[in-house]
Amino acid sequence: MQGSLIHLSFGKKGHVEAWKPIASAIHEKEGIFFCQLWHARRVSNYCFDGVEIHRGNGHSEHGSTQLLGGPMTRARTKKDKVNDRDDKYGGNLENRCRFLLQVVKAVADEIGANKVGVWLSLFADYNDYEDSDPQALSIYVAQSFNELGILYYHMIEPRMITLLPIRKGFNKGTFIVAGGYNRSVGNEAISNTTANLVTYGCLFLANPYPLK
Repeated sequence: MQGSLIHLSFGKKGHVEAWKPIASAIHEKEGIFFCQLWHARRVSNYCFDGVEIHRGNGHSEHGSTQLLGGPMTRARTKKDKVNDRDDKYGGNLENRCRFLLQVVKAVADEIGANKVGVWLSLFADYNDYEDSDPQALSIYVAQSFNELGILYYHMIEPRMITLLPIRKGFNKGTFIVAGGYNRSVGNEAISNTTANLVTYGCLFLANPYPLK
């Protein structure tokens, strides 16, 4: 978590201690508690069941360099309309996804792949952060996550394409989708095996009982 006026933090020892009673209360109710990381640092010695690496909505990997070591020069981004690097982090799909996969692998190596999830929005064009072929990018990332053996892949669904090729690429872990779902559409996504889980955000923020 990255601390700000509207986002809670998980960057210092005091933060970890403050979260422990909250995590304990959730565990007492047999709940599962994942921490969403914007900056993948200090992921060991935590009180959560796992971490979700947040790389959606235009968030880049620049905050994760401390975990891997070495300075950041230019954004090591996955999308070709933003990435203008000419080294091993730019150009083809493998290069553009290299840093993301290094971050995910580093976190998985530290706490275990079965405790790691990743949140992406590869079809979004937030702040002109877009790719010329998001379908190919999404499938490559899904297959790479599959090889790393992470627990889940959480993505924002674009309505104009089918997610089945991406789902097939990530078939070892839990595939979670989000984006404008209501109860009937969510149930359909589960029944036709498009996804394992569906998340609901805006509906619950406005009304805690929208699906009844």
